Amino acid sequence: MQVEIFCCYAHEDQALLKKLITHLASLERQGYIRIWADKDIGAGAEWEQEINKHLNIAHIILLLVSPDFIASDYCYSKEMVRALERHEQSEARVIPIILRPVHWQGALFGKLQALPTNRKPVTSWRKSDEAFVAIVDEIRRIVDDLRKPLPQGDPIVREAVQKLVKGSGEQIDAVKRIINVLDELGQEQKKVSELKSVHNMLHEVEVALAPLTRWFSFSKRKEVQVMPDIDYIENEWREVWRKIGALRYFAEQKMTYLEERRLKVGNDSMSGPLWIVELLNAQNDFDASLEERNIQGMGDALDDLLHKCRTHLQWINGRLLMAVDQVDQLSDKILRSLHFDSTTNI
Repeated sequence: MQVEIFCCYAHEDQALLKKLITHLASLERQGYIRIWADKDIGAGAEWEQEINKHLNIAHIILLLVSPDFIASDYCYSKEMVRALERHEQSEARVIPIILRPVHWQGALFGKLQALPTNRKPVTSWRKSDEAFVAIVDEIRRIVDDLRKPLPQGDPIVREAVQKLVKGSGEQIDAVKRIINVLDELGQEQKKVSELKSVHNMLHEVEVALAPLTRWFSFSKRKEVQVMPDIDYIENEWREVWRKIGALRYFAEQKMTYLEERRLKVGNDSMSGPLWIVELLNAQNDFDASLEERNIQGMGDALDDLLHKCRTHLQWINGRLLMAVDQVDQLSDKILRSLHFDSTTNI
C-alpha cells in the first residue's frame, strides 16, 4: 500500500515545503508514500478540482502551520475544514506541522498532536534539518502503521465452522457457545496486547527521563553550582516528548479494548485514561517552566512526571498480570469443552 500525503500550506511557505518534501524523499523512493501539493497541478488543469480530488483521497494530510497559513481564508476555511471532517470520520490522519512561530493553540486543529513533538516551530530550531528529521521520524511511524496488512481469517477454521452450523440443533448451540468463548478469549488477548504496549511505552518514557533526572538531581546538590544548560535540557526533553507523543498517539488512535474511551484533547480540556492524561498535564507544566527558563519549576515538573510514570507503570503491570490470568482461564475452558469422546461424530 502506498500512502497518499496531501500538503496544505500557504504559498509564502514554499521554501519550507520544499525542504520538508526533500526530507520525505527517502520514504517516497522506497514506494511507501506519494506526496501531493498544489504545486503539482499541471498547466490547463482546474486547480480547485485537482485540490479537492487529492484532498479527498489522501491518507495523511499535513497542515503546514504559520502566520500566513492561519491568515489564509482558503487554507484555513476550506482545505483545513475538509481535512478535519475526514479526520473526525477516521478517513484520514491530519497532522499539524508548526513551521513558524504563531499562536495556534486555540485553532480548530489545536486538539491534534502537532509536530515537531516538542511544539517548537521549525524555524526556531538552531538547525532546521534536525527539526525536519524529527518530523519525518513521526510521519514514518504513522505511515508504517497505515501500511500494516489487515489480519486474514484462517480458511480451514472458517470451512470447519461452516460445516458445523449445518448440523443438528444441538451441534449449532454447541458451536455458538464455543464461538462466544473464543470471541471473549480474542478480546482478552487483544487487551493483553494493548496492556503490553502501554507498559512498554511507559517504560520508554521512564528511560528517556533518566538523563534529565540525573542532571536536575546533581544541580540541586548544595556543594556544587551548575549553570543551566538550556540546550542540553531542550535536547533531552525532545526525546521525552517523542516517547510521550507515541503513547498519546496510541491512546488517541489505536487503543480499542483496553479502556472504555480513548483520549480526547480539546483546546482547554482533556479526557481519557489517567495513564496518559496525567503525563500530558505534567508535560505541559514542564513546557511552561522551560519557556520561562524556570529551573526550579522544571525540576518540580520533572519529579512529578517521573512519579506519575512509575505509578502508572506499576498499575498497568498489575492489570497485565490479571489479564494474562484471565486468558489462561478462558483457554482452559475452551480446551475442556473440546474434549470429545473418541466415538463422537461431528
